[in-house]
Amino acid sequence: MAKKLRKLQERGPGRPPAYPWDRWLDGKPWRLIQGEDFSVSLRSMDNNIRKAAERKGLQVRVRMEPPSCISLQASEPREDS
Repeated sequence: MAKKLRKLQERGPGRPPAYPWDRWLDGKPWRLIQGEDFSVSLRSMDNNIRKAAERKGLQVRVRMEPPSCISLQASEPREDS
């Protein structure tokens, strides 16, 4: 049954990130292996990488290496001339 609250609780810090984005998006090239570093499909991981980079204001190059690897390298966005 619904319960009336006196005050809305502040939201906690949320769950921790599923992946170590700070490390993987550090500017160095990384090769991730499906089943060891991530459990989703290559296409889903590509999407996850791109979204994480966007949230951090970074550009990222991603290369899928079927059947089970994906490589990435993040960089600061280039200034438009």
